[in-house]
Amino acid sequence: MKQRTDIKKHPICTKCGYDQSGEVSIWQSRCPLEGRCPECGHGFAWADVFDPSRTELVWYVEHAHSKWELIKRTPGTMRRLVLPWVYWRAVGVEAEIRLQRLLLWVVSFVVGLHLLVSVPVGFGYWFTQGRNSYGSLGGLYQRAGLEGLIVPVVDAVCTPFFSAGISYRSNRLIFFSGFITDSELRDATLIALPFIGMTLLWMVVLLVAPVTRRRAKIRSAHVIRALLISIITIAIAFELTRGAHMLDILTSKGRFAGKFWVRVLTESFIPLMMLWVLVFWGSAIRAGWKIRPSRLLITLGSITSLLGGFVFYFVTAVYLDWI
Repeated sequence: MKQRTDIKKHPICTKCGYDQSGEVSIWQSRCPLEGRCPECGHGFAWADVFDPSRTELVWYVEHAHSKWELIKRTPGTMRRLVLPWVYWRAVGVEAEIRLQRLLLWVVSFVVGLHLLVSVPVGFGYWFTQGRNSYGSLGGLYQRAGLEGLIVPVVDAVCTPFFSAGISYRSNRLIFFSGFITDSELRDATLIALPFIGMTLLWMVVLLVAPVTRRRAKIRSAHVIRALLISIITIAIAFELTRGAHMLDILTSKGRFAGKFWVRVLTESFIPLMMLWVLVFWGSAIRAGWKIRPSRLLITLGSITSLLGGFVFYFVTAVYLDWI
């Protein structure tokens, strides 16, 4: 049988991280079942403090014990994240924090989402540009051999960062930067910028602001957990823009003839995602971390996050001369 190695020698409060060894030292004849942190007032079961594995969640990716379990637990985690308060009520401050495992999942999610979106993007480019150009279907690409077959793969996976082509003079593989005015990279980055700003400002409010830290009395690991999960909205916004661009390509006469689907995405789904970010962090404060009073902190944090998102958007866009 596998031996447990995660029993803590120095018990700490699951919310604020305060060392509970002083409380333990005054026990004499028996060990109480329940305790309360003298620093933040959080109530807990002593068994959970000494053995965090008791609070493992069978559906949660952060508590996965293998890479395969990361995949298996992703649907359950994503289903609960759709309604942030459901996720935070289940996780709370009691669930053990394993940031390395969570970071691995976030990276895997971002890469997997990119590859998933690359499939329809690649087929779209093949349909609109490659029927008479890619691979063995076109004389130029046929003469280019293997390099000609690489072009559609590069276009599918690497667009909008860069794309590939075959030189008419040398029949060799060449690459084109995605940093072009009115390019897909420009639009995808602009749509992702507000989410970058909103996420960073929430982190600043909860980690850097000294007044907030003293009032909240939560471990920084809790905020980093929320930060890592919030990052996936940046990737989703970016990838949805890639997909919307492909729809515009398929429904337009020219590659940049119109941006109907990008506008639909910008005007409908993106505002809903921004609302989700605010609800996610608000639910973390109230339902997850149980900070009281919470209304003022949620209000100020939400306003700061929204302002930060728009400022980050406009400052970056003006600096890059994209608007």
